[in-house]
Amino acid sequence: MTKKIVIALILTLSLSCLNSFAEDVIPNYNEMGVNYTNSKEYDKAIECFTKAISDVQRSAYLYYNRGIAEFYAGKYELALKDFTKAISFMPDNSKFYFNKALTEEKLGNDKAVILNCTKAILFDEKCYQAYVTRAGIYIKQKKLNKAVEDINKAIELNPDDTQSYYNRALIYYAQKEYRLALMDLDVVLEVEPNNVDALINRASIKFIVRDCRGAILDGEKAVKLKPDSESAWFNLGMSYLAIQNYKDAERSFEKAYDINPQNREAHKYMMHSKRMMINFKDVV
Repeated sequence: MTKKIVIALILTLSLSCLNSFAEDVIPNYNEMGVNYTNSKEYDKAIECFTKAISDVQRSAYLYYNRGIAEFYAGKYELALKDFTKAISFMPDNSKFYFNKALTEEKLGNDKAVILNCTKAILFDEKCYQAYVTRAGIYIKQKKLNKAVEDINKAIELNPDDTQSYYNRALIYYAQKEYRLALMDLDVVLEVEPNNVDALINRASIKFIVRDCRGAILDGEKAVKLKPDSESAWFNLGMSYLAIQNYKDAERSFEKAYDINPQNREAHKYMMHSKRMMINFKDVV
């Protein structure tokens, strides 16, 4: 059976904190830059912060603010330089290190992501986003036990973060800790009942532990929410096949094959389901 494991560690930079960095010394350019950033006019924001930096004594927060705008503008190399400059002025600020870590992540520098997340945690042990981000790198490196440790800490700090439960469920899934994975997916789906990825993965695990009817319930809901999901249809077909419901199995495999004609497994099981229906009719 094809497993669909979608690891999606989603992090966003919080711009609300920028308001606290609008210093009275330079009320015009800095405040204008913050406003432009919040309205997603990043080039104008960068221009304002640059003028603020050149007009007065340079400030860690000005470099940080400009780095935020550059990050959102996709200018990651420039953002990295500004976050580094901000840190040189204020080397014990957790937010600076965390946002630098996010920038390094965009640039594919995994080692630097871990280093900066660790620094962020050092200066603020309650920075749960740093644990989540570092866990994402550990997952890429297949250091799953370390990833679980970080996600456990993130959940301890922010128990309402369903993404952390989802990511931990996927790790447990990979480790074949199916009971633990189901518990975490149950938490996610209690809060987000229409989370398609969680439904698909829970259906897959239920199939593995031979709860085929439970897998069918999750699978049917998943394909209603996302009718173009090849894996959802394929997994649903496997569940129907397991309980010898060949008609619905054929329907499901046919849907998966229509979505991806290169899926030979879907075609094979679709034809198998057809043959089984014919054989069943002959027996009857």
